[in-house]
Amino acid sequence: PRRFLLARHGETNFNKEHRVQGTLDESVLTYDGIAQASKLGVKLARLQSEVNLTTTCAARTIIRCWCSPLHRCRQTFAAVSGCCAAYQCPLPQPKVHWDLREIHFCQWQGKLRRQVALEDEHNWNVFKSAPHKLTLKGEFAPVVECWERGLKNWEIIRADATNLEPKNSPESVEASLDTNFDGAVFIMCHGGIGQAMLLQALGLDIEMYGKSRRYALDNCDCIEFEWMDGENLCNRWRRIHPTETPWVSRTTKILSGELSCSR
Repeated sequence: PRRFLLARHGETNFNKEHRVQGTLDESVLTYDGIAQASKLGVKLARLQSEVNLTTTCAARTIIRCWCSPLHRCRQTFAAVSGCCAAYQCPLPQPKVHWDLREIHFCQWQGKLRRQVALEDEHNWNVFKSAPHKLTLKGEFAPVVECWERGLKNWEIIRADATNLEPKNSPESVEASLDTNFDGAVFIMCHGGIGQAMLLQALGLDIEMYGKSRRYALDNCDCIEFEWMDGENLCNRWRRIHPTETPWVSRTTKILSGELSCSR
């Protein structure tokens, strides 16, 4: 199995002001955002070096990193990488991938959320009740476009991972959980595209987008997936930062109707 670590950037001045960011590349990390990124870096260093002896999982060697081109993600990655280097667990240089950018909100970008809610009440209500049905500037559907990019991202990132130098493959998933894997891939992105990719890894539909906090990514949240090469969906998943939750088996939870990791 291979591990994928999906994280959101740290808090920005736009986040703090409750301002719509989208693809607008003007926001920067706050002091709290930098601190969040540093804590995530320490977590990843510990996962790689097994410094944290209380963790229930083996060390993960991060063999590939991906990053959104937007400044807030680059800034977060730099802080994370710096902490990992300080712990003698340097991260590979990231592959900056355009399609990891955030969901595009057209004319809403840069405005306060309460301003958007007042000026464009109908569309704002659509976004809050059925995000996938939102259209802006005529026919552009932000969530649908973001969803399609998420699918392409997984295809590209997972195909790239299979071409990296593998470790010894386990004889079975059950016998190898937490002990053998083919290296970890770290992905630094945003809340919107990150949620889409989380839902897709679990086999959930676009209608679930924005419907549950269970699948939301707060600033510097990091989610871990275990995924077998060649499989369409992940085997299991959990949150590893800022709070570490137990592993959730995707197949088991689908059967029981409890496909979620509590926050």
